[in-house]
Amino acid sequence: MPLFEKFPVDKDVVGKLVKEHYNLQLGDLLKASQNHTFSATKIGNENNSSTNLPAEKFVVRATPDPTEKHYDRICDELFFCYYLANIAKVPGVCGPVLPLSNTEHSDITITKDGTNFSIKTPHAWAVRVDKLIVCVTTWAQGNPVDFMSYKWMTDANIIREWGSTFARIHNGSKQFSVDFPDISKRMRTWTDLHDNIMASTVESLHPDDSAVINNPQYYGILHGDLNVSNFHLAEIKPGTDTNAPEYQLYSFDWDQCQHGWWEYDLAQGALTTYMLKEAGSLPVGAEVVKEANPEYFDQMIIEGYELINGKNSVNRERYNRMVQLRKKFYGLFCSRAVIEGVPPEMGWFIDYCNVWINGKK
Repeated sequence: MPLFEKFPVDKDVVGKLVKEHYNLQLGDLLKASQNHTFSATKIGNENNSSTNLPAEKFVVRATPDPTEKHYDRICDELFFCYYLANIAKVPGVCGPVLPLSNTEHSDITITKDGTNFSIKTPHAWAVRVDKLIVCVTTWAQGNPVDFMSYKWMTDANIIREWGSTFARIHNGSKQFSVDFPDISKRMRTWTDLHDNIMASTVESLHPDDSAVINNPQYYGILHGDLNVSNFHLAEIKPGTDTNAPEYQLYSFDWDQCQHGWWEYDLAQGALTTYMLKEAGSLPVGAEVVKEANPEYFDQMIIEGYELINGKNSVNRERYNRMVQLRKKFYGLFCSRAVIEGVPPEMGWFIDYCNVWINGKK
């Protein structure tokens, strides 16, 4: 199977589906890749003129499914995301919105801390029509990170909150796997993504990492891609010691959920700092990025994680191995992408990573 399924997405078709099933007006295309991502607003609430507030926004994701293999997976991921946001109450998770047309789906009732929760079954959270899957999630509060300012990798408060966000997600993930073990078991593993390109690395894993696969203390469902482009950042209050801002992260893009080591998730957050240190500035690697300091970033993101989950909840040696495993993924992915053909919107990034990892385009 190819890495990229080349299947057109018609904006007019997506707009009709979103209007019919969510009563939303489709907005701008935000990102075009295998998933097409759009903004949307509530119909009749586009201006909010009576309150002078901006219109309530949503994110629409349209995924082509020509081989009809993605629907069940996407529904499970949305169900997991809903659980994190609404049952585990992980701060900042942008959960899915229930389609108007799917209210007839049955409920699953669970009890948490003496409270009963009813959740719609996984298939309630997405709409599939003519080999196109559409889902809607809440819009992330805060603002996109200003990548080129590099504050995201120099401000200790941002990096620590990033690490703490990972810890909260992982704690919610552990609860989910207890409450819904059957759904958890059928979700993808780190070797399943992108047509199993990481399967070839299993035999070279460190014995300590192989030994804890499927042990929920060390291994579970990850966000999978919580890098600097997949969260918004909001200042919430001044810090107590330095009066520097403290932050809240609002995470989105959950379409790479996967079972893996908790440190594998953390490593993905840190990897951009390694890119900039080792390969220079994006997009062409032409300039040294003096702000890139992976050792400092690693220290701060682990410190943030352990503020939530306790000292030594991150295995430093495993973390270092996971950084290298993430780099291996990029090398394998980019080499294969060049052979198969790269979508135009990803060309510059594939070129950059091929120089970084493989030393060539």
